[in-house]
Amino acid sequence: MAYPNAIFSVFAFIGFLMSFAPFPWQPEAWSIGPCIYMIWTGVSCLNLFINSIIWMGNTNDVAPVWCDISAKLVIGASVGIPAASLTINRRLYYISTGQTASSPTMSRSQKRRTIMCDLAIALGIPVLEMALHYVVQGHRYDIWEDLGCWPTIYGTWLAYLLVFSPPLAIGCISMTYGIRSMININKRRTEFNDLLSSHSNLTSRIYIRLMCLAATEAIGTISLSSLSLYLNSKFPLNPWISWVDTHFNFSRVEQIPARFWRSDPINGVNLELSRWLVVLCAFTFFAFFGFADEARKNYRFLYRIFSGRFVLHQTSKLDGRDQPHSRKTPTTASSLHFAYRSLSDADSAIDAVPAVCLNETLHLESTTNVPSFVPIMTIIPSPTINLAFLAVYSPTSSNNSRTSSSLRR
Repeated sequence: MAYPNAIFSVFAFIGFLMSFAPFPWQPEAWSIGPCIYMIWTGVSCLNLFINSIIWMGNTNDVAPVWCDISAKLVIGASVGIPAASLTINRRLYYISTGQTASSPTMSRSQKRRTIMCDLAIALGIPVLEMALHYVVQGHRYDIWEDLGCWPTIYGTWLAYLLVFSPPLAIGCISMTYGIRSMININKRRTEFNDLLSSHSNLTSRIYIRLMCLAATEAIGTISLSSLSLYLNSKFPLNPWISWVDTHFNFSRVEQIPARFWRSDPINGVNLELSRWLVVLCAFTFFAFFGFADEARKNYRFLYRIFSGRFVLHQTSKLDGRDQPHSRKTPTTASSLHFAYRSLSDADSAIDAVPAVCLNETLHLESTTNVPSFVPIMTIIPSPTINLAFLAVYSPTSSNNSRTSSSLRR
């Protein structure tokens, strides 16, 4: 029995929020991979959430431009999240060897080259994959009821080479880096703290947490990529004839009702796994890092800022009611301008704000006169979970582009 599609919409939106909740406020050189991982996961959840809302119970082609973008995002995320995981494992490996962008022995050009290499892996490879997808794109896109826009792939041997295999290859490379970093740390236990000392805000707890998740990443990437290849292999393999044949009648859009794709067990499982595993990535990531000490400090910091502003606003309202005929003169609060160097300083400073403001009985006309806090601090970035669950997030091999000769000829 099919579940209500609104359930997925709710979980997808929550996953979007959870993906960005522990986002580091001041990214470091070593946290490029975790930041991009969170971006890929959050954007994917948002994309699936929007699709599930617009196409809930219908297959109308109401947003063609959005579908073009959405379908490409699905292709990019299928490689982007494993590529971000590869960047994380690669960075952990170089930290274990002492060869990182934060090492004092590296020149500025070497550090810049290392960072650019991380960006090329986590962003360049997905962009390249989105471009290569056009080679085996049978037609513009499909609209699946309740799922929304979905990319199409003409099932030839080129599709396995260009679309289905890259997540598995990236997962194997990522596993290699993870195993090698574990071996290096095991050999250099006495030097472990010295290796981390050159990296701002990278503690042994964060590193060990990522190291433990590296094993899960290897198992998740390889197993789910293999499952994706197996499910897609159930569809018939079409011969590659020519570029013109593959892209014949390219502008068409196929619309598939839910009762059809849910009645096909293989296709239904593949599609449901493709979108639910994205949400699972977000929830698993938040479960590991959303309640970490660093994340809780960030939450407390934001809560105290907003609670302090609320107290000031309520105080101004009370003062206005007590003195209805008095002229409200805005008072500047330059003396309450703080420069924070750590979260502990920020906590103590924010705690003192309401008391100071109440003692001075500030008369504020609106919330725009509330003192603004400009933190100048080094926030500890929360590392991301290193799970490449989206290895199976490869779009289904569409055999619909060749199912009816009347659509082609």
